[in-house]
Amino acid sequence: ATMPDVRTSVLLGNVTARAATTRPVVHVPAGTTVTLAGLVDGSSSVGRTRTWSSLTVSPGEASWATEVLERTTVVGPLEVSAASLSVEEHGRAVLPPSVVVRGAALSVSGELVGVRSLTLDSGAVATFSSTGATWVNDTAEGMSGELWASWACGPAGGVSACASDGSSRASGSSRGRFGFSRLRLLGDATLTLGAGVTALGAAEVSVLDTSTLTLGSLASQQFRLTARDRMQVAVGASVVGDGAGFTSGTQDASCPSVGGRGGGVHGGGPQGSACGDYEWPVLAGSAGGAGTNAGGAGGGSLLLLCNATATSELDVNGTVSVNGVNGIGSTGYNYQASGGGSGGSLLVVASRLSGTGMLSANGGAGARGYSSYHSAPGSGGRVAMHVTGSGHAAFRGTVRAIAGAAYSTLPQAAAGTVFWCESPGSAPQDAETNRFGCGVRRVEVDNGDLAVSSQLAQLVASGSQQRFEVDELHLGPGVRFSVQAPTAFDAATMPDVR
Repeated sequence: ATMPDVRTSVLLGNVTARAATTRPVVHVPAGTTVTLAGLVDGSSSVGRTRTWSSLTVSPGEASWATEVLERTTVVGPLEVSAASLSVEEHGRAVLPPSVVVRGAALSVSGELVGVRSLTLDSGAVATFSSTGATWVNDTAEGMSGELWASWACGPAGGVSACASDGSSRASGSSRGRFGFSRLRLLGDATLTLGAGVTALGAAEVSVLDTSTLTLGSLASQQFRLTARDRMQVAVGASVVGDGAGFTSGTQDASCPSVGGRGGGVHGGGPQGSACGDYEWPVLAGSAGGAGTNAGGAGGGSLLLLCNATATSELDVNGTVSVNGVNGIGSTGYNYQASGGGSGGSLLVVASRLSGTGMLSANGGAGARGYSSYHSAPGSGGRVAMHVTGSGHAAFRGTVRAIAGAAYSTLPQAAAGTVFWCESPGSAPQDAETNRFGCGVRRVEVDNGDLAVSSQLAQLVASGSQQRFEVDELHLGPGVRFSVQAPTAFDAATMPDVR
């Protein structure tokens, strides 16, 4: 806090191990700056320089000369050759502009500086924590990647700690945010975000092959996954925010609490018991009630943002989910099953949307307990799709917010809601009925092939809202649906307050 830049500095070129079968470990402790220059055998020559100086001191004496022949630096990406690279909180790693991690572990609880393009390839296991961050010098002129830096540091990106913030390091609220010019996950690479990480983004974000990006627990706010130009989730790849919401028996203050073995409530429930904004969802999912074990956690709250330009595109052919976690059951003596968590919030804001994948905010299933000590499933969550240049018909995948399955003949929980705002800004805005100027407002409520529920999927009023307008309403088989009644109503004294 008092002397963040009074630190030990180490400059490393090539990092190797003595034994061919042993890979080195690089650890960056607090108070230390480690610079990995990435100089390796056979590095490329850049900017060959040749100078000649000659001086004769006096007639008859020999002259002397100095010649500089060449200087070499690496121009290709640095491939992390260590078994692991870990940056401790308050540690700082300065890396080349392009870094590839393959078959190695990368753990960042401190600062990453210099890296613009990060590729996590097959076998890579990466973890970013809430005490870590990337730091970008977006005030330097002539830097390669200057345009991406200005985006990452501006309000549209907001995914990095930056020099323009007046700080020479990542600290305070700028921690827990990671920004790059390009972020790619390949093969079976995994990137896990620790609890409290709030933002990750790049000009291009690619989650390919069978790789997985996993969100950390963040019940207090919405996580931002941002791409300036293109975000891609390929077939077999996944972005997972399951169980990243509220934990056992807890929920947002606006959501109803549940008792022991109850299911979490979000997009639907008993009449008047739902919560969350269906047009612009931000709430993390409610947890299920505890039994003998903790209740299933609610789904996380995720914003997919890809609308910096008219051609920015979100392409989902894999899976993006913020599902609630199933309750835990057992038939052991006196065992009480725990309830399933509700689905979370998934908000998509994109210029263009394509693909055949799956986006979901589903509830977690109920579970079997001893005798009659079974538990309830969680309700579906909230999904909202705000797409400017391509609409509902352009996406050939599935978007759903179904409830978790009930155990046996126990009551089935309600579905959540899916809202489509096509061509936002193309219609007149109205504070109550069309806040975002949607050209078409479509609401979908479907509980798949689950048993018919006596509970209802519900549209909840925002603020003083009393009017709802929907252009297209799609209800699946057996679904019950309602809008929120006023909090106070008397047929005699205020018959038109409804």
